[in-house]
Amino acid sequence: MADTYSLWEAQPGNAIADAESVSPVEVLLAELQQRCAAQGGATRIVVLMGPAILHEARSDVLGALHAGGAHAKVDVQLRPGQIDRDYWPSLIELDFKRGQSVDACRIALRAAVEDWRPDSLIEGRGHRIGALLFSDAPLADIARHIENVAIQQRSDRPGQRLLGLADPAAFEGVWRVCRDDQRARLLGPIARWCTVDRWGKLTDHVCAAATALAATHARFLGFDDAQWIALSHVRPINRAWARMRAGGGVVRYDDFVRLDKSVRRARQYGLTDPADLELFALHALESGPDFDLHPLAQALLRDRPEDVYYSRAIAELDGTQWDEIRKAHRGIHQLIEE
Repeated sequence: MADTYSLWEAQPGNAIADAESVSPVEVLLAELQQRCAAQGGATRIVVLMGPAILHEARSDVLGALHAGGAHAKVDVQLRPGQIDRDYWPSLIELDFKRGQSVDACRIALRAAVEDWRPDSLIEGRGHRIGALLFSDAPLADIARHIENVAIQQRSDRPGQRLLGLADPAAFEGVWRVCRDDQRARLLGPIARWCTVDRWGKLTDHVCAAATALAATHARFLGFDDAQWIALSHVRPINRAWARMRAGGGVVRYDDFVRLDKSVRRARQYGLTDPADLELFALHALESGPDFDLHPLAQALLRDRPEDVYYSRAIAELDGTQWDEIRKAHRGIHQLIEE
């Protein structure tokens, strides 16, 4: 059985002892070093950088990771000639035996945490650090693998789609949709795909079968029609989360992990417009993931004409009615907690 850790199943990671007296970045760095020790004493970490366009020319992150050529670097060449190189991710190899690499990793982790913060979300900066990868494969082989699996053939319509694997928010959605065998092909030569998640914790994405399949060089993951629909939910969910956090809202972990089911129900109500799905997901975060099951919401959703957008239909609810829906959600949580 594959040893997998999905965001939707795994709780946020545990911090090291006495974490209250240590900065969050130092906690992450120590946890990353612990993972190295557990990986047979490995000292090599490969940083998957977000597209070059997200990085300022003289940023501390680039300066530390490039370090005057001290660290090996390879571009992930996504469709040369079709996709501008400014939108290519890159891989940078660090070695924890070198103090310079440890310092660079610390700065990369700080950037990864910062890019999840509300002020960054408001500015729409994107994620400069995609992941921290554990692999024995040459840097060029890792880059070639990501180049291949990042572009997938659609089953539900002609054409292909680029998966945002260098974006931790997008990657967690892709991982959630994948079956175990697809996760193995997604990882390929990568033993552990580690991200700084939206909760500020390290999340591991591993699959025991990945090692056995690494040599197959499988390009297509083979998403079926239902999976492509699920993948189309990833962006609305992430945008809703970003809007909620950018507005100063607090997102409950237990609510967020139920958000995919909420959006699936939105599909059952006939909602297909991306803006409608995003608004539905935002309402699920604001008023509870089951808000749509409340009689007040049900009446509008069930009676909505096909040519009327969700945003227009749901606008019929006034503030008092929304308060009633939220009150019902809080009451359910109180019963569960008791």
